[in-house]
Amino acid sequence: MNQTVRQLSHPEGLTRKGQKRREEIIFVARQRLIDRGYDAVVLREIADEMGSSLGNIQYYFRTRRDLIAAVVANEISADIEDAVGAGLKGPPDEKLKKFCEVVLARWSGDEGIVWSGMLFFRHHYDEVQELMEIVYRLFYEALIDIIGEICPDDSKPLVKRKAMMVTSLLDGASLQPVPDKDFLSKVPGIALTLVNET
Repeated sequence: MNQTVRQLSHPEGLTRKGQKRREEIIFVARQRLIDRGYDAVVLREIADEMGSSLGNIQYYFRTRRDLIAAVVANEISADIEDAVGAGLKGPPDEKLKKFCEVVLARWSGDEGIVWSGMLFFRHHYDEVQELMEIVYRLFYEALIDIIGEICPDDSKPLVKRKAMMVTSLLDGASLQPVPDKDFLSKVPGIALTLVNET
């Protein structure tokens, strides 16, 4: 996993108790972000909700932007670990389908709300844009490995373009206002067709 994402989601130097407290803060912030949006992620309000002091929250996250970056990094870590882990076994075409299924399942739930927020925030915060670039690079790397197995004779640039097309398909499918479960169930097969016929 990319070191920047890992550092944001699980920084070094915290005791077990400190890491647990940090995760609790991230959980509360994530729920506020999902339930009420960006404006609800206020450090003072989170401290009040948790029965803590603002200083205690700021020990872990100096600013709201730092906290939101950590929420996003946690989502990214989970998405990548789940998607790559799901596709570790089996023939390459099944790996691709499983990868797509896991990503769509995650992005069609609460993670999709965080992901949608990232798409908005990247235009306002350099840190979020940097995280987006890391996310896409990591997804491309995972997909390039799988697609390279499916199409071993394709050039590296073609395999990368295919990974970008599959990622675009997953992005578009997950961002539909009312995801059609029948359509979403067909996306992994569409992705495989796209890879094989391009």
